[in-house]
Amino acid sequence: MTGQDEAIHAPLTRLGLMARREALGLNQSQLGRLLGVSQVTISTWEHGRRRGRGAIPPAIGGQLLELEAISDQLTALAVEAVMAADDGAEDLTLRSFLTDEDLWDAHPELEPVPAAVHRVAMAAAARRLDREHGIAASITDWSEATGAPVRAASD
Repeated sequence: MTGQDEAIHAPLTRLGLMARREALGLNQSQLGRLLGVSQVTISTWEHGRRRGRGAIPPAIGGQLLELEAISDQLTALAVEAVMAADDGAEDLTLRSFLTDEDLWDAHPELEPVPAAVHRVAMAAAARRLDREHGIAASITDWSEATGAPVRAASD
């Protein structure tokens, strides 16, 4: 993650960091890997044990915005694909990924984004399809549609 211009972001609070991480479907270790810091650092920021120089760096807000934009884009693409293929069905299935490796195999351009972010985006797409279009969508693992071997889920 490259981070965006620090000057345009409001300071990121410990609760703001936690809420945004959770909204992305990430645990502390996953977010730490994406940001290039340890899980302990994420925990320390979220519990407010660092002040001053050890506080949450302003660039972290920009990096979170990038992840949120990816999630939003995945949601929009899923909704657009369903609407473009509008066959009058009142229910359908959205495909997501159980493991990071499965996501990256199918969409190498998304690496290092965790599969959890994709699942959250598909959940948002399902809610949007229901709320805005009256279309009920379930979410299943991509391997159920492709017949690919199922891998064990990682964190």
